[in-house]
Amino acid sequence: MTISLTLPAHWQPSLTGTLYIVLAAFGFSAKAILVKLVYGYRVDAVTLLALRIAFSLPFFLLMGLYAGVKNGQ
Repeated sequence: MTISLTLPAHWQPSLTGTLYIVLAAFGFSAKAILVKLVYGYRVDAVTLLALRIAFSLPFFLLMGLYAGVKNGQ
């Protein structure tokens, strides 16, 4: 048995925005927990900042690639 869910076209931006909000709230709350765990390993702030930038780089590259493809560049 297959269940398919089709949403009206005017709901799509609203659903996407809601998912982004939930993801952002989860990431913002998880950040404090992860930082507290990392400081237990005696990592200095500069190293932690470098790691955060290194882990976020692939996401920014993918967003830039997606924006370039979407704009036809």
